[in-house]
Amino acid sequence: IMSTPEFHTWNTASMTETARTATPSVPKNLHVPYKVLVHVNLFGGMDSMNMLVPHPDGCPSLYDEYKLYRGSDNYVAVTSMDKLDATTSEQPCTHFGVNNVLHHLAEMYNEGDAAFFANIGHLQKAVNRYNFQAETSAQLFSHHSMKEEMFKVDAFRSRSGTGVLGRMADVFSFSMAVGQTALDKSPTILKGDPSLANPVKVVKTGGLDPFYHGGDILACGAEPNSACPGGSEHSKRTVLLEKMQDLNAKTQATSSLQAEFWSQSFIDAIAETDSFRSLLNGACKTPDGNDIACSSSDSASVCPNGCQCSSSKCTGGGATIPDSELGKKLDMVFRLIALNEARNVNRDFFAVEYGGFDAHFEMVSGLNTKLRVINDAIYGFRQELKAKALSDGSTLWDKVTLVMSSEFGRSVSPNSSAGTDHGWGGNAVMMGGKVNGGKIFGLHPSTYNPSDDYNTGRGVWIPRTPWESLWHAVVQWVGITNESAINYVLPNAVNFGCNLYAEVDLFTDGTASLSGCGGSVVTLQQSFFVSEARVLIPDEQKAFCEQVVASVAPVEIRCFIQDQTLSEVPAGGSYEIVVNYEINFGPTVTNGEEVVTENIDTDSFRAEAASVLQMDGDVVIQQAEVVTVTSSPSDLPSLEPSESPTVLDICTIVTSAIFETLFPNPSALYTYSGFCSAVATWNLDYPDNQIFAAGDEFGLRNQLAAFFGNMLSDLFPTNSANGWADTIDFWTNFRGSTGTGIGKTCGEFVSDGSFGGTLQRINGELECPSSSYETGYFDAVVSRLNNYCNAATAFNVEALLAMDNCNLLLTTLETCTESTGDVTCTACQVWAGVTLPPSSSPSTSIEPSGEPSLNPSLSTMPSGQPSLSIRPSVAIEIASYYGHVLVGDGKCYGRVCHPTE
Repeated sequence: IMSTPEFHTWNTASMTETARTATPSVPKNLHVPYKVLVHVNLFGGMDSMNMLVPHPDGCPSLYDEYKLYRGSDNYVAVTSMDKLDATTSEQPCTHFGVNNVLHHLAEMYNEGDAAFFANIGHLQKAVNRYNFQAETSAQLFSHHSMKEEMFKVDAFRSRSGTGVLGRMADVFSFSMAVGQTALDKSPTILKGDPSLANPVKVVKTGGLDPFYHGGDILACGAEPNSACPGGSEHSKRTVLLEKMQDLNAKTQATSSLQAEFWSQSFIDAIAETDSFRSLLNGACKTPDGNDIACSSSDSASVCPNGCQCSSSKCTGGGATIPDSELGKKLDMVFRLIALNEARNVNRDFFAVEYGGFDAHFEMVSGLNTKLRVINDAIYGFRQELKAKALSDGSTLWDKVTLVMSSEFGRSVSPNSSAGTDHGWGGNAVMMGGKVNGGKIFGLHPSTYNPSDDYNTGRGVWIPRTPWESLWHAVVQWVGITNESAINYVLPNAVNFGCNLYAEVDLFTDGTASLSGCGGSVVTLQQSFFVSEARVLIPDEQKAFCEQVVASVAPVEIRCFIQDQTLSEVPAGGSYEIVVNYEINFGPTVTNGEEVVTENIDTDSFRAEAASVLQMDGDVVIQQAEVVTVTSSPSDLPSLEPSESPTVLDICTIVTSAIFETLFPNPSALYTYSGFCSAVATWNLDYPDNQIFAAGDEFGLRNQLAAFFGNMLSDLFPTNSANGWADTIDFWTNFRGSTGTGIGKTCGEFVSDGSFGGTLQRINGELECPSSSYETGYFDAVVSRLNNYCNAATAFNVEALLAMDNCNLLLTTLETCTESTGDVTCTACQVWAGVTLPPSSSPSTSIEPSGEPSLNPSLSTMPSGQPSLSIRPSVAIEIASYYGHVLVGDGKCYGRVCHPTE
């Protein structure tokens, strides 16, 4: 009954008496050589920081950091590494180490058959710690969500329900025979467009069972099968199949479409199962089904289809592939690859999963056990494929590329259970006979310090290389080089400009390069004037760049948005979004700036570009301004470390005018020239512990606002003969025991997004008291916050960092502001008594003001609503508790700080 179409549909199934046949497979294209792509998913979030490690011979300071932040029980010792040469990899270290549990992987790397990808992961666009929350809509740190992101490689769901391997198969489905095979279960990565009817074939690790394989289901008497006509397994299966085939015969023209789909799928599944089973079971036998005699010395020449010699006869499977969980899966993949001629396929896509990497407890021992399984399995898989010589002089290994990755990496620092927690960026591996191995691609962090710009602040890496970068080269290697087809497979690759790998980068036989790259680079700035406080959300940024690309067609370019800022137009009732974006041209284009001027600086382009904003009300776009033109861009991908990093002169940001605003009467110890000199001297003397030297300009302004916001309160030691030098030393190094959160410096608190932490570090119980209403508490807090707002105003940022590291601060002020009649809390009444200025109504025609904008930066949450700041850990609590307003000499109305008139 369950096999009938009526059981699975709502409509009437009108059957005929004509038997239904299986859908014929797409014929093999005899002019297309065979290639294989295998993806191994290491599910659970593998701690790949213990797979690939900076080696002290090539990076002693970074290895010391690695040991420090990993903890004494979790790091990989030098004696437990195999050293890798990375001198040609443009990494921060000349040598890395691979966990020597993976000694076969190290051999493959050294022999040029394997490559690593450092700090790779899911990205919607390039982000850092200051904007990743605003620019990333994925559910980060979730196993299943991040696995789906890794499988789909489609951040904005342009190809809903499909995976990256499935879309590759879609492209080939009209021109050649394609195999899409999963081991044990069907993952999203293999799923293509359902309308193309290219279903994923699921094969059990241990092989395929017959449709019906015995038992007493059809028993007719007391003893199993005793009174059944034709009681053999074959007879029973034949009888059962005949009945089911009759129930799923061809339908009439007026029959249910759902019934037609069910019946055809049912018959196809039976036919495909029989075909796979017949091939696998008969691969090691003669055409008439007899065993093939062999000996261990001649098995390679006598046994066909990748079979091995066992007990003097050819049997299935690879002799060197271990009988482990992963080994069995890769052995089945090997057997199917070896049968590619019999299966008549041009391209094979395989998906394998090996789980158990969620190492919240006892990470080292659990991970090493798993790595041993991987090490032995990939060694056997490679050995068996290399042993299968082909007529063109190559081996099956030359036809294979295997990518091994996990949905995310893990935290640098351990938890209290000797494990590590969910992270983001991690390290991946690619191997194959044509892989350009012996290299580490991507960009390994140059520091493990959680204050790094590409660290969330929790010891979690922010990826520098997107999945798209790796897959772009692989897509070209399997044979997809048409740009429209590449965009179908990788719909979000356009968001990364030229920061993608090409086939020529990752494969020794690669010929395809990256279109629209290698020529001039034009950086532009363009203003959007809108009626609400918001910026371009990620899919709007992508749509804007698509408009840019379309406007200059047929010239091939690449475009991506670098960053954006928001400011209120003074007295204009509108907001200005300043978008900075980059356009890359191919090597044949020498007049990039002219192309931009002729095509982008037009009324028609601005009208089309305005339509990408998903909002009501008018949008006015100003003419684009060319910021820079570079004739020879850096090597691709461009996110590579500089040989000699340049330290920013911080006094290009802290101008004398800003300093005089903050310190109209500086003491002899705290002059402007003294500050500039002290910072420069400190950074020269302590290159590994520099101050105000990391991050983009907005992040540095944010740090400076916090630094001077504290100075204004005169809370640093001012009786020192060295003035600024001691102040910087205190800010950078002091880890006193006052307050809570012992162990962090003021600078680390600010880097983690907390201003409240500086209160407890500098003045302890005065501003973070153990009880709620101690004398001086509220005066100190209000004074500090007002000074902080003044400093933020001077630096043109909204630097309202989180207060939640200061014990009881939020709960105390919240309770007080809710009690409007409480006269015992005067300071709180100041907060509660301030009213917000009325909101402006959207204007029907927004004209840009000629007045200069204060230009405070702003980010956007994934929902499209603006957040309080570009910093990831900004306290929304301040907005909700204080009505978005700080009072004093400077006022912060929601998102814009400006002096009181």
